[in-house]
Amino acid sequence: MRAVLVCVLTVVAGCSRSGDDPFAGSVGARGSAAAAASEPTVVITPPADALAGADAITHVMVTPPAGFHVNDAYPVKLELAPVAGVALARTTLEAGDAGVELDREHLAMAIHVTPTAGTHTVAGKLSVGFCGATSCITRHLPVAVTIAAR
Repeated sequence: MRAVLVCVLTVVAGCSRSGDDPFAGSVGARGSAAAAASEPTVVITPPADALAGADAITHVMVTPPAGFHVNDAYPVKLELAPVAGVALARTTLEAGDAGVELDREHLAMAIHVTPTAGTHTVAGKLSVGFCGATSCITRHLPVAVTIAAR
């Protein structure tokens, strides 16, 4: 049975940057054309053939918005909510953890799950920062993946 993917992205906040401190600055204008053009691409790939009771891997790949790179000074974090029917190897993944790859061009995460038979949706929040030539932005993105296990 193929897994079905559900991915919802919402921009929560952005910040501009000054000087060398990637966390300095004020909150950017939400809803502005610049903020709308500064959205990352997030692709979530659920396990293709998940089996009940067996380890399966969901992959998350994030690429920065045009003109930006992944900010490795920002504390990257994926927080997953526990859900009935799916055992999560970890509910929190951060930069430096096994299964997390981070460089200027992308952020990749491997989420290990062990589902029971049926269809289950795992949801969470991904926090990541990006920097461009003149500003940095942060994104707090809700993510969800539906896993169908036989």
